[in-house]
Amino acid sequence: MNPKLTLSMIVKNEEKYLRGALESVQSAADEIVVVDTGSTDNTIKIAEEFGAKVFHFDWVNDFSAARNYALSKSTGEWILYLDADERITPNSLAELKRIVNQNTKAGVWCLLYSDDKVKKRYDAMHYVRLFKNSSKIKFTGKAHEQIYPSLEKENYRFIKSNITIEHLGYSIDEESFKKKAERNLEMLLSQFDEKEESYTAFQIAQSYAILNKENEAAHYFSIAVKDKNLGGDYLIIALRYLAGVKQREKNIDEAYNLINKALDLKLNQPLVFVVAADIYSEKGLIKEADNLYRKAVDENIKLTNHQLNSSYALTVHSEILILKAINFATKNRLKESFNYYLNQLKKVNDSGVSKTTITELELLEILFNQKEITENEILKYVSSVSESNVELILVLLNEYSNTSRDILLLELYKKYPHIISLAEESAAMLGKYGKFSEAVNLLESNFRIDQLSIKSIFNLISFHLQLGNYDQLLNVIEYAENKFAGYNEIENKIKQIKERILIYIK
Repeated sequence: MNPKLTLSMIVKNEEKYLRGALESVQSAADEIVVVDTGSTDNTIKIAEEFGAKVFHFDWVNDFSAARNYALSKSTGEWILYLDADERITPNSLAELKRIVNQNTKAGVWCLLYSDDKVKKRYDAMHYVRLFKNSSKIKFTGKAHEQIYPSLEKENYRFIKSNITIEHLGYSIDEESFKKKAERNLEMLLSQFDEKEESYTAFQIAQSYAILNKENEAAHYFSIAVKDKNLGGDYLIIALRYLAGVKQREKNIDEAYNLINKALDLKLNQPLVFVVAADIYSEKGLIKEADNLYRKAVDENIKLTNHQLNSSYALTVHSEILILKAINFATKNRLKESFNYYLNQLKKVNDSGVSKTTITELELLEILFNQKEITENEILKYVSSVSESNVELILVLLNEYSNTSRDILLLELYKKYPHIISLAEESAAMLGKYGKFSEAVNLLESNFRIDQLSIKSIFNLISFHLQLGNYDQLLNVIEYAENKFAGYNEIENKIKQIKERILIYIK
C-alpha cells in the first residue's frame, strides 16, 4: 500500500534550516524524499535522522529537473513540496491530514508567507504546494519552477485551504539575496532564450530589480505586461514598477496611466497605493493622493496582521510608510490627515515595531500645530530625533513660525553635522541674522560645492558678496555657470548677478 503523503524536497548545504522543515511535517508525512544536489555539510545526515529516502542528483542548472527527479522517487498518493527554509505551521497539520485522506484529483492552494526580519516587512502569496500524485505531473521552469501549469493541463481541480507555510529565507543579508538573484537570473535568461514566456520575463525583471538594474528590469516587465494571460498578481507588480520608472524619468503622464491600470486591478496592494499617492501628488491631485496614502496605511496594517484579501500581498515597513504619509500631510497642511497618520504611528510605536520615540512623536505634533517649545525643552526634543526622521523634522521646521525654531535648527545641526540639508538650512538661517562668515564656514568647511543645492549656491554667492570676498565669489559664480549651463532661467540669473558684481568691483 502506497503512503498517503510524501514530503518531497531538493536540498544543498541546508544544515541550518533542514531540521526545522522536517520537524514541522514529520507527524503528517508518511514518506520523506530528499534529493541532494551536492551538499558538503551535515544535510544528508540530518535527513537520514528523520528516516528520509536520500537520493543524489547532479546539478544541471535547472530546478525543475531536480524537482522532477524527486517526484520520480516519491510514492505517496499526495505530494507536498517544501524548501529547507520553509515550515508547515502547527495549526495547518490537521487540515493537511484531512485533505490527503480525500480521493480527489486536485491541487491545493497553500499560503506561503515570509516575515522579513532584515527589511521588517511581511509578504504572502498563495501557491499550489500540495497535489495528488501522478506520473503525468511535472514541474516546469529552470528557476521559480511551477507545478500549476502541469496540473491545469491534466484537468486537476484546485482547492483553497488554510494550510500555511512559513518561509524564513528572506531574512538574509542583502549580499546573499543578490547572489541568489544572480544565480536565478542566469537560469531564467537561458530559459527565455529557449522559449519566450511572460512569466519568465516577469521573473527575469524581478531578478534585475533586486540587482538594482532598472533599465533591464523595465525592459522585461514591459515584455511581461503585453501578455493578456499574465496573472493579475504578477501584472500589478510589473505595472507598479514601470510607473515608478516613468515617474523618475519625469514622464508623469505615462506614470499616471500605468499606475491607474494597476489600481484598476483592485488587488489592494499597499506599495501600489504608495506609488500611486506619489504620482497623484505630483499631478496636483492632493485629495486623491491623501486617500491613497490612507488606503496604503490601512491595508498595510491588515496585511501585517496576516489578513490576506488577495492571492498576493507585500507589506511596506510600517514606520517608513506612515512617516512618508506624515511628510505628505505636513507639506500640504492636511491637519486631519496629519493627526490620523500620527495616531497610526503611535499604534505602531506601542506594538514595538517603530523606532520613533514617544518624545519624537510629541515633537512632530508640536511642530505641526505651531505650539511653543521652551528653551529648556529644546535639548530634550533634539536628543529624541533619530537620523532617519531629520528630513521630516526639517519639513515641519520650514512651516514652524515660533521663536524657538532657529535654536532648534542649530541644535539639530550640532547633533547631525554631516546631514547636508540641515547644514544648508542652518547656513541660510545664519545669513538671515547677518552672520555671513559663520554661514560660509559652515558650508565650505564641511561640504564640497558640488554637494550643495541651487538655493545654497545662490546663498553662498550672497554671503561672499556681503563679506567682500570677491575672489571666492567669482569662483562660486564660475562653478555655477558650468554646473547650470543649458538651464536658461538659472543661467540668466547668474549672468545678471555677475554683471552687477563686475561693475561693482571696477
